[in-house]
Amino acid sequence: MSRSVEHERRNDFYRNVFGDGDEARAVAPPTAKVLDDCCTALKIQHQIEDIPESDGAKLHWLGDRSAANIILYFHGGGYGLPALESHVKFMDQCVKHLSSTEQETVVGFLEYTLTKGSRFPVQLLQATKALQLVLNKGFLPSRIVVAGDSAGANLALSLMSHILHPLDGIPVVKFEGALKGLLLISPWVCFNGDNASYEENKDRDIVNPTVMKSMADDFVDPAQKTEYSEPIIASSSWWRGMPVESILNVFGAYELFRDHIATFGRTLEEAELRVENVACPLHVHIDCILDAQTGMQPGIMGITTWKWLEGLS
Repeated sequence: MSRSVEHERRNDFYRNVFGDGDEARAVAPPTAKVLDDCCTALKIQHQIEDIPESDGAKLHWLGDRSAANIILYFHGGGYGLPALESHVKFMDQCVKHLSSTEQETVVGFLEYTLTKGSRFPVQLLQATKALQLVLNKGFLPSRIVVAGDSAGANLALSLMSHILHPLDGIPVVKFEGALKGLLLISPWVCFNGDNASYEENKDRDIVNPTVMKSMADDFVDPAQKTEYSEPIIASSSWWRGMPVESILNVFGAYELFRDHIATFGRTLEEAELRVENVACPLHVHIDCILDAQTGMQPGIMGITTWKWLEGLS
């Protein structure tokens, strides 16, 4: 049972889209084109900036760059697929909700290098350099929300690991105080399927275990599956002291990743971080982003995200 008959039709469509990773990659337009076309259609200001010393990454500025607040966004797609229109649409919804509370916000949308062109830790380097660029532009840490969905949330956590425990070979990023927030939407925190939700939700979710294993293999060598690339490996002591004021970890009850995400959320609680873990009944992977794409009535995942963002001070 899905949220509605219409949602089940939507989910069936995306099961087919994501059913073959190589095929999806072959037909998907590049991130830059997706962002440019979607921003044009939605009448969103769009500027592109090369990120220095980042091995080719770009930061797409979506919205008014004079805003005091920024969401630094890392898109999902198993590190192998480009951004979707729905990523832009959901970020636009977030910005509009924040604007209604007089928190004018711009989005810094990272265009990172996809697999099979590059592997870990290239994407971590690019995320680090993106945050450094944002800081260099004068954004205060207390005005920065780092956010991501699926693999993008994995990248956000990789960045947090690097801030806490700098990884050799990646430049250190330093700042005073704490970041405003960390938004994790259906985070990909574990690369294996050793939990009940993989079996329970294999026919419910929009992603499947075979494709996710292949994408993980494309992304990281077995020897590099550490706390930096696979967040569930890290203990609570690893995350203690993470410099963020608030964390939202939101996920669907119908996800393959549900049990891993819930376990990881408890680890963040044990680290004594200010974290809100929200499992959304009847929701699949990145459900709020799919709602944005199809124009369907927002569900718990989207509403929870907007309330959390509006509540950040």
